[in-house]
Amino acid sequence: MHIFNTLDSQSLIALLKYGAIGVLPTDTVYGLVCVANSAAAVERLFTVKSREASPGTILAASIQQLIDLGLRGRYVKAVEHFWPNAISVIIPCGDDMAYLHRGKHSLAVRVPKNEPLQTLLRQTGPLMTTSANHPGQPTAKISRKPQPILVTA
Repeated sequence: MHIFNTLDSQSLIALLKYGAIGVLPTDTVYGLVCVANSAAAVERLFTVKSREASPGTILAASIQQLIDLGLRGRYVKAVEHFWPNAISVIIPCGDDMAYLHRGKHSLAVRVPKNEPLQTLLRQTGPLMTTSANHPGQPTAKISRKPQPILVTA
């Protein structure tokens, strides 16, 4: 396990880009994260979370990152006025993204306003995230005091 104190660590970015799972503060809550363009990393994330059927949320630095990931531009552009912000929007997606949508044919996506997270996303690409709590337990809220970022390779 690796521990970081900042989202702009090049080692953190490299680990995520190579498929690691991390626990870090998002723009809303602490989340388990992995790169969204790796089916293997996403599968590991849902195994760690013990989550089978519910997809997480895709965080991206820009509308273009969402389109490059495979979401249809017409859907993303129709809701771009909501971002950047801590608002997730459900967007339909096809079978080519089944490893992300887990049979739901839609995904929650957002472009966060949080600048440290934006900086990370610009370097890693979109991240799949799900809250960093056991299913059915309270959500791990972000405290004012910075907490360490944990990553497992």
